[in-house]
Amino acid sequence: DLSQDAERFETLSETQKNLVQDGKFRDKLIKYPEIISGQPLWDDQDSRVRGFLEQIKPYRDALVHASPFSKPEKYGGINKLEYIYRIDSEKAQEAAFLTVRLLCDLFDHVLRDNQPFPKWLRDLLRKTTPSK
Repeated sequence: DLSQDAERFETLSETQKNLVQDGKFRDKLIKYPEIISGQPLWDDQDSRVRGFLEQIKPYRDALVHASPFSKPEKYGGINKLEYIYRIDSEKAQEAAFLTVRLLCDLFDHVLRDNQPFPKWLRDLLRKTTPSK
């Protein structure tokens, strides 16, 4: 929405515009909430962010930036093939739940006027919350 709102987008600094259009995932996760709302939500030491970046992002990167070759030295020591082979139902459920929780936190932060979550997010939250 922000990048499509030309008037609001033009108020951003060049650095912010570049991040919105083509930034690194980690930077987007940490900096988007502040760009959108004017207030920081978290930093890279926040347990939610650290959990996602350390536990989920390597799997995401292995899938999104797949390579048929194992070259850990090229990817900061991460063996993408190993991460792909380790994906199982439990990892997928954990990733879905944590991702939806981060989205809920983002919506709470950006939509401070107590608007309900969109239906698609409520459905995802219901479907990904672990049953006891």
